[in-house]
Amino acid sequence: MLTDLVQEAVDSLVPAVHRQPTGEPLTRGGQATYQRAAHLPRTDLPLREQLDLRFIPQRGAYADITSVLNGIDHLQTTGPVTVAFADNLYPSDNPSQALATVPPGQAAVLVRPYDPRESTRRGVIISDDDSTAPIILDLVEKPTADRARELEDQHGRGRLWLLEGRARLGNDFLDHLRGTPMQPTGEPKLSLAIRSYATTHPVRLVPTASPVIDLGTRRILAPTP
Repeated sequence: MLTDLVQEAVDSLVPAVHRQPTGEPLTRGGQATYQRAAHLPRTDLPLREQLDLRFIPQRGAYADITSVLNGIDHLQTTGPVTVAFADNLYPSDNPSQALATVPPGQAAVLVRPYDPRESTRRGVIISDDDSTAPIILDLVEKPTADRARELEDQHGRGRLWLLEGRARLGNDFLDHLRGTPMQPTGEPKLSLAIRSYATTHPVRLVPTASPVIDLGTRRILAPTP
């Protein structure tokens, strides 16, 4: 069961089809034969066997922010990173590919259209009125039902979005994250760090219409009708 879930999570992060230069897909056996002849790494293996998948201990206060910073320190990367909360699966979309289309240097988060039924359980984002490349104006973490209705009245549902469990974070954001105060009580939220960063930097929204499977609760959230 765990292997299957890891495979689903990997499939949502890595393109599953490898193509030769002509654009025509190779069959699995033909691809393996070509790669052996050309002394290339095999890519016909299951995706989970192609990745360097590691589990590392969390050092510091239990929090989304701690996990992200621990991962960056472990990878020793200086480039942008994609953060994926592995308990959320998107069977009808590839969020990481969608996030990769945002211009280099910009932070981006995955969102879905606003649904008032989910507003009290999610971060609610208020966007600007740019329909082609919207950015975050503000974010309210798990508002009460009354507060959510106020946001609807103030901004209209068309400018409200629900924060999803994927983000692409650039170097400026990672520097900002390292400077985020870690309170001795409570769990520092990555969503609130994104909110504070968005006050001085553009954070792009990348919408998805895919259902999302929450492995933590076994709920399946379908797109808003």
